[in-house]
Amino acid sequence: MTPTEARMQRDAARMRLRETAATVGRRLNPRSMAQDAVEGVRDKAVAVAGDAADEVRRRPAMAVAGISLLLAFIARRRIRRRRALEENETG
Repeated sequence: MTPTEARMQRDAARMRLRETAATVGRRLNPRSMAQDAVEGVRDKAVAVAGDAADEVRRRPAMAVAGISLLLAFIARRRIRRRRALEENETG
């Protein structure tokens, strides 16, 4: 290997090292890490929403039953209160 070839290899190796260091620096930047995390969560949410929509299309009765149970769970206090008021009025 001639001295010129050795210098060319050295310069190419330095350039690769600089590029690698710059890439690592970008990946370890807190702002970049936060942005990557947000994008990951967004992508996952879109995928889950798409899967849920597919399931609703495949099993609409199960979806209605699940939503009904969820709403009943959310409204359980109001339902109990209304039943108690009805019992007090009638009895």
